[in-house]
Amino acid sequence: MRSQATHSYSVAGESQYEGVPILVVQRADTIHAEGEGAQQQHRLVFSADGVGKATYYLDTRAGRVMHLTVDQNLDLTVTASGKANHFRQSTRQDFTLVR
Repeated sequence: MRSQATHSYSVAGESQYEGVPILVVQRADTIHAEGEGAQQQHRLVFSADGVGKATYYLDTRAGRVMHLTVDQNLDLTVTASGKANHFRQSTRQDFTLVR
């Protein structure tokens, strides 16, 4: 299995989060993965391509992440015994600092 993820960051600006002054940083991702193996006598081939984005809400005074939202969309192909199956996966994750 091989995978490659590229992340690009940019500062979106200043804002407020729950009354705290924060810096908003955005991240853009590209993802590629591929691999192969076997399950008993069946050859398996896997590939994935996708994009993602994340938004960080940073408390620069305290030096911590207050909130993080991550979205990801992947197109997956699994080939077993010569038959390709295609899937699309979309995920969203929200992380919040617990005080």
